Amino acid sequence: MGRPFFLLSFFLIWAMIQSAEAPMTEAFDHPPFLLTTSGSVRLIDIVQSDLESKQYDDARESLRALRKRNDGMIAAAYYRTDIALREAIDAGTEEKYQAFFKESDHFRRLVRKAPMSVGIDYLRGESERQLFIVHAARGENLRAIFALRTSLVIFEKLIDRHPEYTESYGSLGLLHVTLATLPANHRKVFAVLGLKATVQQGIIELNQAASSSRYAASGAREALAILSRYEVSESAHAELAMSTLRDTQADRPMAGIILGDILRRSSRSRQVAPPVMSILPDQHLLLSGNVSEGFQAIYSSDG
Repeated sequence: MGRPFFLLSFFLIWAMIQSAEAPMTEAFDHPPFLLTTSGSVRLIDIVQSDLESKQYDDARESLRALRKRNDGMIAAAYYRTDIALREAIDAGTEEKYQAFFKESDHFRRLVRKAPMSVGIDYLRGESERQLFIVHAARGENLRAIFALRTSLVIFEKLIDRHPEYTESYGSLGLLHVTLATLPANHRKVFAVLGLKATVQQGIIELNQAASSSRYAASGAREALAILSRYEVSESAHAELAMSTLRDTQADRPMAGIILGDILRRSSRSRQVAPPVMSILPDQHLLLSGNVSEGFQAIYSSDG
C-alpha cells in the first residue's frame, strides 16, 4: 500500500505544479514578451487592463508578482518602463523623466544579457521606441533621431523575417506614421538614411495590430483614433493638422502627428499650451467612427 500511495501523492503534486505553471497553448513559435506560462500571461492581461484605465499602482502590484516568475522578469521590466514613460509624458517633470531613464536602463541591461531571439529583437525595438518618445518630448532632437532610426530598422527587419509576429505591427505602424508626419527637412534626413514611410503604410500596419495582436491591439486602436481625429488619410487635412501641431510644438520637431497630439494634450492638462483644435472644427466627431469602436478614447472631446 505504501508505494501506490506514494505514487498517487507524487502524481497529485506534479499535476498541481503543471496546473500552476501550464505552458501557453497559443500557436506562438515566438511568444510575446518571452512569456511561456499561462500564469504569466494572466498577470500581463491584468496589467494591460490596469494600464488602459490608468491604474498604474495596481499595474505595478501585478508586475511585482510577475517579476518573481521564471519567465516574467524581462516582461515586468518592460511594463515598468512603459508606466514610467506614460507618467513622464503626463507630468513633464524632470523627476519623472529621470525615473523613466532609471527603469529604461534596467530594462535594457536585461535585454542585452538575454540570449538572442525574436522576442528579444522585439523588446530591443520597443526599448528604442520608448527612448525616442521621451527624447522627442524633451526636445532632444539628435537623440530622438537616432532612437527612431534604430527602432525602425529593428522592427522592419523583424517583420521582414517574421511577418507572423503580429505584436510588432503596432509599434511599426506608429513609427511609420510618425516618420511620415515629421517636418519635410527631417524626413529628408531619414530618406538619406534609407528610411521612408507614408501615413497609409502606417495605418495598414496599425489596423493589422488592432485586429490580430494580443498586446498591441489597444495601443493601435488608440493611434487610429487619433489619426481619425485629423483625417490624415487626406493629404490636405494631414498638412493642416501637422502645421497646427508644429505651431505648438515648435521646440519639438521630432514629434509626428500622433506623438504631437499626445504631447499637446498632456501640456493642456498642465495649462502650458493653449488649445488649437478650433482650427480643425468637428474633427473630434470622427472618433465615433468604426476605427474607435470598442475603444475608450483617453482624450476629451472638447476640442
